[in-house]
Amino acid sequence: AEATGRPFTLGDLDVSVFPWAGVALSDMNLGNPPDFKEKDFIQVESFEVRVKLLPLLSRKLEVKRFVMSSPHISLIRRKDGLGNWEGLGKVSPEPAAEKKVAREKPGPAKSPLRGLIVGEFAITDGRVRWIDQAQKTEKELSDFNLRLDDVSPDRPIKIDLSAKLDNRPLALEGKIGPIGSDPSQGTIPVELAIKLFDELNLQLNGQVTDPGSARQFDLSF
Repeated sequence: AEATGRPFTLGDLDVSVFPWAGVALSDMNLGNPPDFKEKDFIQVESFEVRVKLLPLLSRKLEVKRFVMSSPHISLIRRKDGLGNWEGLGKVSPEPAAEKKVAREKPGPAKSPLRGLIVGEFAITDGRVRWIDQAQKTEKELSDFNLRLDDVSPDRPIKIDLSAKLDNRPLALEGKIGPIGSDPSQGTIPVELAIKLFDELNLQLNGQVTDPGSARQFDLSF
């Protein structure tokens, strides 16, 4: 609560150390600022992540399990234009001297995906609500389910996503990659099937080259 400046509650919390460093929690709730009518900003029914400990010594990230159940997010913009996501936490100003050094001597970019392996990645029963009180509009992304299999820079990543946008179904499945140790460079194969609102079926095949710089596409629809 001190870090976010918002009401914060948490149910059970379980921490493990060996052979998997992990955290499991339930009933997490982050509230809205006091001048918003709706109470909740973010709710998560349960979350679990387990990381193999020894590979971390070699800067390799091997995730056994990353599962999030029923994450619900409410994004609200009031009539005066203020959003409930604004002002989250307190940011301390960085000294000017440190900023200057950071600009003059930037460190080399390192890919966060180096050595990344994920056994199980799943988000289930997610929901995002968008409420614009000034425009008197409301949108909802519900029944959001995402599963990724064989997550590794060296293998194609299998994707299975389904959801409803204002109660109209959409889905995406297929595979992307291998993406390599640096996803911003190189050639990334793409093979996806997209279904929108029971009206459009789209098959996308091809490749993307150097997405971080040249952004070249060779795709067939």
